[in-house]
Amino acid sequence: LCLIPLPSEPHVYITRMLSSGRVVMALALLGARLSGAFVHTPDVPHNSDAPHIISTGDDAAYTLTLVDDEMGKCLDGTSPAYYIRPGAESEKFYVHHEGGGWCYNEADCVSRSQGDLGSSQYYAASTTNPQGDDGTSPSGYLSADPSSNPLMHNWTSVYLKYCDGASFSGRKEDTSATGLYYRGGYALDALLADLDANQGLSTATDVVVSGCSAGGLATFLHVDEYAERYTSANVVGMPDSGFFLDWDDEPDVNYEAEMTWVFTAQEAAGGVDKDCVAAHTATNDTWMCMFAEHTAEHIQSPIFPLQSKYDSWQTGNVLSPWATEDATNAFGAELTTRLINTVLDKPQNGAFLDACHHHCGNFNVMVTDGETQATAFAKWYNGNAGNHFYNQDQAYPCDDCCTANPAA
Repeated sequence: LCLIPLPSEPHVYITRMLSSGRVVMALALLGARLSGAFVHTPDVPHNSDAPHIISTGDDAAYTLTLVDDEMGKCLDGTSPAYYIRPGAESEKFYVHHEGGGWCYNEADCVSRSQGDLGSSQYYAASTTNPQGDDGTSPSGYLSADPSSNPLMHNWTSVYLKYCDGASFSGRKEDTSATGLYYRGGYALDALLADLDANQGLSTATDVVVSGCSAGGLATFLHVDEYAERYTSANVVGMPDSGFFLDWDDEPDVNYEAEMTWVFTAQEAAGGVDKDCVAAHTATNDTWMCMFAEHTAEHIQSPIFPLQSKYDSWQTGNVLSPWATEDATNAFGAELTTRLINTVLDKPQNGAFLDACHHHCGNFNVMVTDGETQATAFAKWYNGNAGNHFYNQDQAYPCDDCCTANPAA
């Protein structure tokens, strides 16, 4: 149980726990949901004309824009949305894809459509922190504090809300059997078009494409789309915790089959990396392009993944949650090898690979080779990094890895 993080999509976990006989765990998660651990914000109107607020600190507001579009929809048919906090360096953009898992079957997607990860109905008109509770300061790559976010603290910060269940990739034109809209790829198109027309993204000089978890995967899948769209900008990808392995750990977990369903049902072939799809069309395995490890070798844009080799979501959802310590170390070694072979085989790329058992975050906490993720990324981005691969080469478990460079 300690290996399984609190889920950002509790209905998915509850369904999976029950289907595999883990009734106690499912009831615990259901209790948390009913007690208010997973609640929605009050209903708010569309706010396309929200005022621009120049960020002067972490308490500066992000304002919501809901984008009405014929094709781009959330699962329930509501409008896709983004939060924005304009910065003093208005020509530089940090674009963050929200995470929150995926839905793995039709019933799962129906459940998801009734909450914030499948509907924009309850999004707040503004917030100080799109990642957490309103009134708190955003951390890490969303922070406006230069000590926490040395490169991008005064850039325009965009937070793309995630409401499609397929990492902004679905392009199914008709609705599903239950009336759902699998159109995350079209939603991304609509969001970027609005940012171009109304927020100045089309004239950006710098664009860092990022996201956490399912949003980290979205970064791998879509960073080249950004580069093709913004040819005058320096476009790079910084996916956080998005390097999910193509892994089958049956009978406990078959993550490959789950993501194959996502790709197929949402008709994502037209919404993921086109070079990857072209390479896999003849062999009829384009579903592989729903995985970062298969997409990475086709990405042309520079990328700098932030990734734990013992990712706490993957150790409960990709690797069996009952995996032994030895199995977890073997998983970490395999993830390291695959990342080196698919990402770091290109000289323009870098990576920060840590050995902390976590998922997302820790942008300015962990230290490897004298650098945090924040400072390592800034040096890489500015071309000042003598080392492009920061690797905490430590065995699991390593509690010290979550805070500082562990003792040799």
